[in-house]
Amino acid sequence: MIIESVALKNFRRFKEATFQFGNGFNVLVGKNGTGKTTILESIFILSTGRSFVTNTLQNCLNLSEDYFLIEGKFKDRVDTKTLSFLLRKDKKEIYLNKNRIKKISQIIGKFPIVITDYSLVELVKDGPAKRRDFINHVLIFTDKDYYSDILKYYAYLEKRNNYLKTGNFTSDLIMFLSQELYDYGVKIRDKRVHIVEDFNGRICDIFNLVFGRRLDVSLEYIPSDLNKLLDPSVVKDEISKKRTLYGIHLDEFELYANGVNLRSIISLGEAESIGFILKLIETELIEYYLGEVPILLLDDFFSHLDTVKRERILDMIRHLQVILTAINLDDVSKSVLDNATLINLEGLENEAS
Repeated sequence: MIIESVALKNFRRFKEATFQFGNGFNVLVGKNGTGKTTILESIFILSTGRSFVTNTLQNCLNLSEDYFLIEGKFKDRVDTKTLSFLLRKDKKEIYLNKNRIKKISQIIGKFPIVITDYSLVELVKDGPAKRRDFINHVLIFTDKDYYSDILKYYAYLEKRNNYLKTGNFTSDLIMFLSQELYDYGVKIRDKRVHIVEDFNGRICDIFNLVFGRRLDVSLEYIPSDLNKLLDPSVVKDEISKKRTLYGIHLDEFELYANGVNLRSIISLGEAESIGFILKLIETELIEYYLGEVPILLLDDFFSHLDTVKRERILDMIRHLQVILTAINLDDVSKSVLDNATLINLEGLENEAS
């Protein structure tokens, strides 16, 4: 899949602008503040319905405006589709080929995007929540039922936590919700086990390609004990703590090298490289399971990795449509520039008034 163009209206600094993309490498070049990351953010919102920059989409509104519109043209193996995302006040509207989509779940997973940004280090060095989010993102694109399962799980979790906080519930009600969490949790856990096996079947070989040496790297899945959800004696402790203490929302994922947890020993540079490895595997798995090559968004790619690792990664992603950002063209590898579509953001008169 590729994105042919994205049109923005009232989105952050852009009052109105359209950007055209080529099939291979696309370089967004400009100083900080010219809107490079904003363009990547808009594409990510089309794919997922959320931003990787902010938790509140209202923050994406251009100053003094009460709506924004993002419209992207995506081309898959069959045809070209127009996907539009409109936010007015607190209301989202999504259109596919100008037809209103009732639920975002109807398009989630169908326009695959993989993004790398400043959070690569956090993905490796921070706590398990970052890696849970990462695994969820992979599974949304590789398993057609995962998004629905995870939504239902968290809906029941929210209800259960609210009852535990207020104390206004019966034992039968709590156990009913516990059973629902257990049933959906088992489905989600099994899918997480399978996708982690997929990662571990690839991670050492790709580590060798990027680092030029072999290391026994693995992603370990440490699931929460779902059986505890069905144990009535656990509820007493949950009532005192006013929250659900077991379930897939507390699953942990850890990265190990030769049996040692990487979080405590790895440098920032190594963490960023391993974060890229996880993203590279994600692109492979999406292509394998979805049958569509994902679009790869690289924010500030040339500022962190050393030259050797950069070139090795670039060689591995040449078959993808890649949209990357750079402050100036001197930072960009010649191997990219030779066949890239350049989008210069300097001098665009789109700043908020």
